[in-house]
Amino acid sequence: MSARKILFIRHAQSVGNTMNQDERAACEIPNHAYSLTDSGKRQAVLTGQYLRRYTLDLFKSDKPQLYFQSTFLRAQMTMRIILGEMGFSPTVITDSRLDEKWDGIFHELSKTDIEKYYPEQVRLRKRSGYYHYRAPGGESCPDAEVRIKSFLYDQNVDRKNILVVGHGRWAILLHKILFNLTIEEFLKLKEEGLENGGSENCSVIEYVQMSGYWSYRCVVPWKDHLCEEKTELA
Repeated sequence: MSARKILFIRHAQSVGNTMNQDERAACEIPNHAYSLTDSGKRQAVLTGQYLRRYTLDLFKSDKPQLYFQSTFLRAQMTMRIILGEMGFSPTVITDSRLDEKWDGIFHELSKTDIEKYYPEQVRLRKRSGYYHYRAPGGESCPDAEVRIKSFLYDQNVDRKNILVVGHGRWAILLHKILFNLTIEEFLKLKEEGLENGGSENCSVIEYVQMSGYWSYRCVVPWKDHLCEEKTELA
């Protein structure tokens, strides 16, 4: 029985990852238009070189059948650099279902403005918890899960070998879905990240499904080649 494979790559470091929430709120560039930093571009180059060496081992004689990216610039820049290093030129599908989980006012406003103008939302977020809370203008984790499942089980995607360049919060929810994690397990994963750095920029998570069960492996191809920098989810 052949295995189904998903190669998920979190986008390389973007300018948003180098700023804190208040700095992002003051930035005139919208979140979806954050470009990669010079470090991010180097990360993507090294990840592309890694994938050139190992993708055929993962997929045996078959390349991924489909290639997907989110609508965000940082994911598209990462995909372009990676495919260039791999020497591939497939059709890449841009799919909004891959966009990052959107936290509404908590994505857009400074902490000071949120506490000043939305004190009730701060209280509700604390009471409801991260998983269930839906911020004004944003989505809850269950909301994001609906579109992730829509993508996974789309008839054009289901049972295909795919390569995806996407985002950190989205990736953790994907992991929750594939492994049927409890909310408590998901929240722990959100805080700690996947083993061997699966939540880091330009990390690669290789998912393989055999007989209905998923296994995974995380690698950060640039880890021993570039200096590590403290970054934030953006």
